[in-house]
Amino acid sequence: MTKLTHLDEDGRVNMVDVGSKDATLRCAVATGRVRCQCATLQFPKQRRAPKGAVITTAVIAGIMAARRTHALIPLALPIELDEDLPGFRLDATSGEKSGDGTAGEPAR
Repeated sequence: MTKLTHLDEDGRVNMVDVGSKDATLRCAVATGRVRCQCATLQFPKQRRAPKGAVITTAVIAGIMAARRTHALIPLALPIELDEDLPGFRLDATSGEKSGDGTAGEPAR
């Protein structure tokens, strides 16, 4: 079993000295999905959302989240980010829903 670096022999938490550690190139990718009605998706596409520039706001939120990730992970140290590149893709996917149940499923 691999030894956990942030626990001592007795299982107590301790910080790890990273002062002499070489720089390492790292890349992280996070994804998410927002489900909404197709009509709602047209607002940001046409830049007429009642709340303003929702895509710009989401990009700023993505950058801020990347820069604050260390605050959410116990014992993590802040690291310098070379670039924050949140990207968004607005896709419409249509789905059908039926009120009829299938074998063994009651209608809802």
